[in-house]
Amino acid sequence: MEEIKDKELIHYKWVLNRIQTIKYLIVTTILALMAYTGSSIDITNDFLSLAILSIASIFLLISLYLAGKDAGASIFYIEQSQEGISKESRVIMYVLILISSTLIFIAKILNTLEMITTNSAMMR
Repeated sequence: MEEIKDKELIHYKWVLNRIQTIKYLIVTTILALMAYTGSSIDITNDFLSLAILSIASIFLLISLYLAGKDAGASIFYIEQSQEGISKESRVIMYVLILISSTLIFIAKILNTLEMITTNSAMMR
């Protein structure tokens, strides 16, 4: 009986460790998106693309705050620390990440179209 409880405890700690790893992966992904957005802002010539990237950056900052708050609570392996943020806040975080990724993609397309039209106008 004692051996079964030990195995369950080991499995429980392993699951908590995987949850913590996923939370840190989300924070890392948001930081990578922030870095890409920052580098994209530097090379953007179009005002609309710049505005879209700025909005995406704001959304990413909000989601980074929520993800950091969620991952920061998972340092200790106790059940209360695994709660992190509420489910509603987590859904908001994921939606903001999705919206930000979409906005970054749209801004990149707009910037590319702007470069194509500028280059074709120069060729004439």
